[in-house]
Amino acid sequence: MLQQVYSKLAGLQKANDSSVIIEPKHIGEENLPSIAEIPALENKFVKRVREEIENKLSDEAYSVEQLSRNLFLSYSQVHRKLSALTGYSPNQYIRALRLQKAVDLLKTTDDSVSSISLACGFSDASYFGKVFRQEYGMTAQEYRGRVVRRWSGSLSDVRCQLSGKISITLKAIRHSAIQ
Repeated sequence: MLQQVYSKLAGLQKANDSSVIIEPKHIGEENLPSIAEIPALENKFVKRVREEIENKLSDEAYSVEQLSRNLFLSYSQVHRKLSALTGYSPNQYIRALRLQKAVDLLKTTDDSVSSISLACGFSDASYFGKVFRQEYGMTAQEYRGRVVRRWSGSLSDVRCQLSGKISITLKAIRHSAIQ
């Protein structure tokens, strides 16, 4: 249960459910204990691990050994504690955070997939593609096409829709004020 809480807090997503292709499986809120029930030191630990990893996210050579040194803990201690709290080994956790950053970049930039993979610490674009496909069930380019374009649309279309709705709303307000 604690693993679910920390996975949710960390924003990590598992695509274990084959029926969910685009968006990862969501954790049921009803099974989670309140944040107050989580020991403060453990919560601090997961946050500190995440911050350490995010600071070195683009460093392709960043490893669990370096993470352990930065946390002043042994490799075994980091592995044991992170696995117990999140359900992820340190390597899996680093990879999941890198993939999450890649998804964010796919949604917010027009950079190429290979440049996004480099920015997220993957030195080999083909390995990035393989890992991305395993996690999300599609390539990064397909993800960008299905998810990003489906939600974003054209900015000019959004502006036209908004300005049209605003003008209609203003007309309705003026009409009701006159009567």
